[in-house]
Parts: sequence; C-alpha cells; structure tokens
Amino acid sequence: MSLLNNSKSPQFNRYKFIELSDKLLPLLHELSGHQKQIGIETLEECCWSRNFQDLSTFWQQHYCQPKSSSNIMPLLHYNIRYFYSNQVDLIGMVNVYEPVIISLNVLGTIIPDKNVKQLLFSHTVFTKEGTNPYGGVVIAIDMRLKCELMDIKEPNIIAARVIIEDQQFVVANIYSPPTDSLPLASMSTLLKHSKNIIIVDDLNTRHPDWDCSQKSVEFSAITEKNVVHRSLEDIATNLTKHFTERHDEPLLDMTKTLDKEARELWQLYSSGDKDDIKLISNRSDLRFSEQDITDTIRSLKSKNSSGFDQVSNKMIKEIPEQFHVILTHAYNQLFSAAH
Repeated sequence: MSLLNNSKSPQFNRYKFIELSDKLLPLLHELSGHQKQIGIETLEECCWSRNFQDLSTFWQQHYCQPKSSSNIMPLLHYNIRYFYSNQVDLIGMVNVYEPVIISLNVLGTIIPDKNVKQLLFSHTVFTKEGTNPYGGVVIAIDMRLKCELMDIKEPNIIAARVIIEDQQFVVANIYSPPTDSLPLASMSTLLKHSKNIIIVDDLNTRHPDWDCSQKSVEFSAITEKNVVHRSLEDIATNLTKHFTERHDEPLLDMTKTLDKEARELWQLYSSGDKDDIKLISNRSDLRFSEQDITDTIRSLKSKNSSGFDQVSNKMIKEIPEQFHVILTHAYNQLFSAAH
C-alpha cells in the first residue's frame, strides 16, 4: 500500500513513519531504486497498528511455497528427435500447456546439461546419457515442487521423486533402443518406491518382446488411423493428400518481379469468390510431367523430422519410382479441378 493511501488511515502511524524514514533513507543511498522501494514498503508495514504476530504472518506469506494440486499436474512428453532443431517447438508447447513435468527423449545427439537447463530455466532439470546417438533422456520438474533424483544405475532410464501435497510420486523417463530388450526389471523396481508412479517412454524394442511373430514390411502399406491402404491407387491418393495439406502461404522476396506477381495472385485468390476461383482453375493449363515429380522428390533434403502427419522428407524420398507416374496423374487431376 502506498504512503499516500496510508496517510489517510487512522490505523497508520504517519508520524512514526516520517521519523523512521528520515533515519532509513541515508542508509539506502547506494542501493538500487528497487531495493529502496522494498525498504520503504517494509517500513510502511511496520507503522500499521497491528501486533508483531500478525505482521510476522503477513511477511511469511510472501515466502510460502505455492501448493500445486495433485488433481491437476500437466505433463509434457516430447520425442524431440533433434534437440537443437526443435527447441523452438518445445518452448512453444511449454508456453501453451504450462507443464509441471517435462519429459524429453531421442535428443539426436549428446546435449550438454547446461544447454537444457538454460532452455528450461524454470524447471529443475535431470539428464541421463543414452547408449546410442539417439538416446539420452531428460526430466524437468517445476522448481516450485520438491524433487530428488533417484539412483538408477541403468543407462537410458532416469527417475525422480516428486512431493506434491505431502504425497510422493515417482516420475520416470525410459528410452529403449531397438537392439535392446524391454527394461522390465528396472520398471518393476520403480514400482517398489511409490504407489504413485508415472512412466513416460519410447520403447523401440524388438518385436519378439511384444509377442509379435512378424516384422512390418517397409513401405508395403500406408496406415491412416484404423484404415490400411495397400493398393497403389490408395497409396497414391494418400500421398497426394499429404502433399496438398503441407501447402502454406509462400514466403516471397518482394524485390523480384515473379514473386510480386505470385503475391498479387495469392491475395487475389484469397479474396476471390469460390465460384470464380473454380472457373479460373478449371481453365488452367498447368500440367506436371513425371520428370517434374521425380526432380521435386530428389531435391528434398533428407530430414528425419516430420510434421503433424508423421511423414518426413526421408520417407518421401524412399517412394519407389513406379509410384511417380501415379502421383503425376493425381496432381494433374488435382490442379485441373482445384477450387
């Protein structure tokens, strides 16, 4: 509360405040403005007509650890694939969902602890190196919570105890490389430490561990939710849908004539009537050759990271060339009927 408001209250000892201020201000001469303000506000609080116990309780409230509800504990688990490339996406999700616990794996390379801690500075960060370049696990816990790293000797596994409202939780992050068996023994050990346990994982284990007799054949089909597409036509249709959904408004260099024209065309189509756009598009003579599709796919950079549809450039480049003629026909039909 400011001095201006305090001076009007009969419960505020204005004369005592002036007397103490004259003694305090010379002592604050070399301090910053913020530090001086804290000193003045503390002095104001001492000049209210309240007993010491009430004043002490008021001060302690400023330093009490905030209580988090055990009923709501947002947890973010991100198979980040490449830490440096996707850290912007990570921060975006943290800002949106405000997770109490963050779990990361498949970092793509060995990441120094200080880099992860600088990025997730509002969390207590624990890391464990993996046994392959894609390994490595991270658990980050909101600094407002009491937590303690558990002593797990096995690589690719990290666990921590977290205290929430006098209840103990065990949070574990497990990465299982494709060549290793499931770490069932370690998972069972975790269960002995607490009845409240949260395990987040990336279990790239061999198929016999899942009692599966056969491995999937690479690129023999495309799965869309619960539907499996096996015919060439169905696969081509889904690939066409995948490509078209990745289109976005172009980023153009407006110093170039062609880019200016493209920008004007984009704005024209954005504000145009649906029927007019359909009429113009139906008259389009734009056609793709099989070589155009082949050259486009070959020009893609071999990136493992994927978007919302989980299809990466590397997967696209592995499409057999006999599919290119089907894609060419599908694209020509798509553009001739675009609206």
